[in-house]
Amino acid sequence: MSESEELSRRYPAVRVPAGVLARSSPTDDGFVTPDGVRFHRALVVGVVSSKYVDEDREFAVLTITDDTGSVDVFAFEEWFETASELERWVEVKVVGRPMEPREEGRSVPLRAEIIRPSSYHEELLRRLEYELTLKRAGEAPEEAEPEARKMVEKAEEAAEPSEGAEEEAEGPERPEDLDDVVRKVYERLVEHEEDMFSKQDLYEIIAEVVPDADEEFCDRVIRELEKRDLIFPIKLPSGKHWSVVVEWGV
Repeated sequence: MSESEELSRRYPAVRVPAGVLARSSPTDDGFVTPDGVRFHRALVVGVVSSKYVDEDREFAVLTITDDTGSVDVFAFEEWFETASELERWVEVKVVGRPMEPREEGRSVPLRAEIIRPSSYHEELLRRLEYELTLKRAGEAPEEAEPEARKMVEKAEEAAEPSEGAEEEAEGPERPEDLDDVVRKVYERLVEHEEDMFSKQDLYEIIAEVVPDADEEFCDRVIRELEKRDLIFPIKLPSGKHWSVVVEWGV
């Protein structure tokens, strides 16, 4: 088993903004953000603001930028070609593990394990929703909630419908609200002792939430979890598995 696969089994990816990740610090056991969130692997969403490709040594460096700053992403081996073909300003998400800076004072880079298209605008919406959740939990002044809700509603109106959304809407009636199911399943995944799950593992956890869920509905829940970057697939020698992405500060 490769080092990357071993890390995938041991540690979930933590959603970290680009600029925050770059300003993180190495510790004896992983990395820590300036506000104290510890992580070994990270998920970053942003736009490709610059790119460097070394054809001879077969590696590429992408600069991923969001509203918090930028982080350099190194792509080797299977992700070299993917990174090389990306154009500037395309929106991507990267799952990877941070690397110690080569020189003191330089920012922390990320070694890519997965590079995929994404929507940075959806990511901003997710942050607004997360902040609203904190406000509801009493971690911010209650009077700020109406304004946050307006921001979320405005972002929702501006967001384009995802591919296949119409087909899903016309599909069979779901056993209960899909958003609620996704939330409950994700909560169980985060609390679970394991960080890697097979399809059968996910089916069983979904069945705990919706006992009469059939295979088609379970697959819809898995796709929704992937679309929201709450889990992501990893190819292992034993077959396809999914790793959990931990939300900000969780």
